[in-house]
Amino acid sequence: MVVDNASDDGEDFKMKYLGQDGSVKEISVDSSLSVRYESRDDRHVHLTPAIDNDSDLPSIIQHFMGVVATAPRYLDPQSIPWILSTLDAFHTYSCSDKQPEDGYHMLRSIHDFAISGTRWRRSEEATLSRPTFVDLSRRFFCLRLLHTHLYGGWVETHKFFDQRRQEDSEGITPMLSAKGDSDRYELSCRSFPQRALGFLGEKSFKTDMTQQFFKGSEVVFVVPDDGLLSLNAGGQKTVYGKGTAIICEIERFYLSQGGWGYDVRSVALPESLTKGINYEFDFTPLLMCKQSVGAYSGVNIGMYVPLDWITHIVKRPRAQLSDEYSIQKVESYHYQQSNDAMLDMVVEDMVSSKIRRDMDAAREIFSRLR
Repeated sequence: MVVDNASDDGEDFKMKYLGQDGSVKEISVDSSLSVRYESRDDRHVHLTPAIDNDSDLPSIIQHFMGVVATAPRYLDPQSIPWILSTLDAFHTYSCSDKQPEDGYHMLRSIHDFAISGTRWRRSEEATLSRPTFVDLSRRFFCLRLLHTHLYGGWVETHKFFDQRRQEDSEGITPMLSAKGDSDRYELSCRSFPQRALGFLGEKSFKTDMTQQFFKGSEVVFVVPDDGLLSLNAGGQKTVYGKGTAIICEIERFYLSQGGWGYDVRSVALPESLTKGINYEFDFTPLLMCKQSVGAYSGVNIGMYVPLDWITHIVKRPRAQLSDEYSIQKVESYHYQQSNDAMLDMVVEDMVSSKIRRDMDAAREIFSRLR
């Protein structure tokens, strides 16, 4: 994320980020769109800049992108470029959608953007790569983020390691403007209805996401400078500090409920060192992952991994014995990106070593069955 002063005569600052197509984008950082924080006794509220509830969808998205660009205190600054990039793609999609703006169509438009590219067709689309679970998680997150600001919601803090600590919550006021004598909290936006994201909670949708895009996806994540991952197993505590790289498998769609299976011995949890808490929306992607300790040993460690910690996705053929693989870096959409060649080498060694272990273990199992 880069913020430039456009000129010396009082013009707005510009924030630059990369679009989904890799092109450089920029957005004005307008202080009038800043979210104001108000703290009065036990009441903590984020006051959002209002928008007319009759605004069309492109205008709403553009307004909200301006809000995000001001960097509200509850958004991780490192996440803002990909949030803007995803919202920019949503804006482009909404502008290109020429269907009548009736209620049903608006619901379909939002739904179709969320899952675009997930269905195979017997056309040229079949040759294109489908979105990854990271792409989809970011889309869903941004849609829910926008919905929360339109209608109001909560920022929650969680203290994983101290259950005695009372969890705090901070309100977000609705961006929708009241008209006449209407109750602001009962307004519904025609362009982004209250029920627009209902599909995210449908059991069939969550099952489909888990089976097609999430479960079994191999990833590498790196603990950031301001974080740690803490594992308590058998009374012993292991802390994975900054820079630790770990390879693991995604277990399920991040909005799916449910606990760990019987094959997980213990669970590692993330924490922020700077805040001492996980200060975020309750719907921020926190992925359930599993790491095998020894290939096919049946000993697994469960992990809750923040989406933004994932740096690489490992792609290899499924349902067949193969040592073929490729490694895809997760795009940050920062305008000025730094290439960490050392990390790439560590990831390459880690992945190739795991695949060799998996292959050796599989061959041993097959040899026993002969």
